[in-house]
Amino acid sequence: MPLSNQHILVTRPEPQGHELCALLKKQGATTYYIPALEIQPRIVHLSLLEPDIAIFISANAVKYYPFKSFLASTRYFAVGVATAMALMERGVIAQQPEHSDSEGLLDLSDLQDVVGKSVAIFCGVGGRMLLQETLKKRGAHCQRYEVYKRQCAIHEAPRFQSLLNNVVLDYVICTSGENLLSLMKMAGDKIVFLQKLPLVVISKRLEQLAIAHGFTQVFVMRGSFDNIGLVKQLVKWSEKA
Repeated sequence: MPLSNQHILVTRPEPQGHELCALLKKQGATTYYIPALEIQPRIVHLSLLEPDIAIFISANAVKYYPFKSFLASTRYFAVGVATAMALMERGVIAQQPEHSDSEGLLDLSDLQDVVGKSVAIFCGVGGRMLLQETLKKRGAHCQRYEVYKRQCAIHEAPRFQSLLNNVVLDYVICTSGENLLSLMKMAGDKIVFLQKLPLVVISKRLEQLAIAHGFTQVFVMRGSFDNIGLVKQLVKWSEKA
């Protein structure tokens, strides 16, 4: 199997974390699952009850979407494959970009001419404002709904530090800036061990953040950033090694 003898730490929150571990194991990897972030729902008050466009930034945004049903008159967009699949499970077909990020969404032809359109963006607390700001510049009326929040899984720190002490990891998978900062906090006085490990990230922006925080081996994903895309990239790297 292509990932045999590879020891890989997965840090994505549930349920994506367990799904990624299962896919990696199918390729022969030994996986360790320590989520760096915990997801909690938030109560939000919606001012756009019938938006022309609804954009979902993650599968968790779909999970914590505050309505039981979706409007047939609304056009739906998903940041990536996992988010689109989560919508599909609820009977909604969504457009998705080739590159799973805000820039990819903004490149979609159907999000170019949005003058006078009402746009609801469903996401977590924090994160980038690029999507909302750019759509507003294009003439849309945007409202951002932060339907969940992420917090550091600090209770996992002892287990994480023990892993850093006792296991030689081939890769640490990190999928967001918040994820990275939480890992560093959880590492405590073992942070030097963490900074020397091969870190897999999903964007150049995240690569720059990691380097700025002292990481010395940072590998940037290419293409799709969903779990299947992550595994395919790791397999390609393994085959070239």
